[in-house]
Amino acid sequence: MPWEIWPNFILTSFWLLCLSLEDWQDTTISLYLLILGAICLLTLAPLQLSFTQVVLFGVLFWANWTKKLGYGDTFVILVLGITLGDQTLASILFIASLTALIYAKYTKQHAFPFVPFLSVGYLLSLPIALNWAKF
Repeated sequence: MPWEIWPNFILTSFWLLCLSLEDWQDTTISLYLLILGAICLLTLAPLQLSFTQVVLFGVLFWANWTKKLGYGDTFVILVLGITLGDQTLASILFIASLTALIYAKYTKQHAFPFVPFLSVGYLLSLPIALNWAKF
């Protein structure tokens, strides 16, 4: 991994770990932790916003409105999308959704915290994102 990526990677990983632990334990996320981490990430990373992301964020807010996703989940996806870009966000969401589907099938739960799965998606999709950047 290039050295210039490390500060953002460490900060994002730590933020997602804290949010995941809190979400897993209480199925709630501290607003202060959510906003503080988002501000730090948005100041460190270059902002990447595309039309595809705007459409995706509209779908996310619809899912939030219909109570399919929580406010914290939507906000975390929004921050990850703006700071990491389309391709990385797509791989994060794919891996997170796949692992959440496996978890739901195995535990027979219908409602569970999603931020831990976003964290897994972030950690597993980073090598994919770095390989995409080479092309």
